[in-house]
Amino acid sequence: MKKLLVSIFVFSAIILAIVLSIKFSSTDMKFQAPDPQPLQFDDISVKFGASGTSGIGMSITPLELIEDNRCPKGVDCESPGSVKIKIHVSKNDTGQDYILELAQKMQTSYGDITLVEVQPVRVSANNLEHGQYIFRFSIQY
Repeated sequence: MKKLLVSIFVFSAIILAIVLSIKFSSTDMKFQAPDPQPLQFDDISVKFGASGTSGIGMSITPLELIEDNRCPKGVDCESPGSVKIKIHVSKNDTGQDYILELAQKMQTSYGDITLVEVQPVRVSANNLEHGQYIFRFSIQY
């Protein structure tokens, strides 16, 4: 019985040594991760009340101007202010409303949307007419 246990031990040690020598001597076998899917970007400029469509068929419609407290051009303000709007995003006949703030990324089920620019630049503290607004969105999907 003792000879059998010694034989099994020696045989296991030889097998282990062979496996380890193959594993550490093989420099050809390297794991290579698959290439990640590249991120795609799209820009859409949309007038207030109109709709814009991205390259993947996502539609964005500005619905409501919630806030425009940007610092007017030529005025010295403590902060640049911001714009907050309500938009409707849809694709393939399904959609959802979102609240976006200037320069803030919003994760949606359709991709990440950022309101990157609002035109025209404010030139006075007076509010602009809704028809004057043009919103530029950046979409990452």
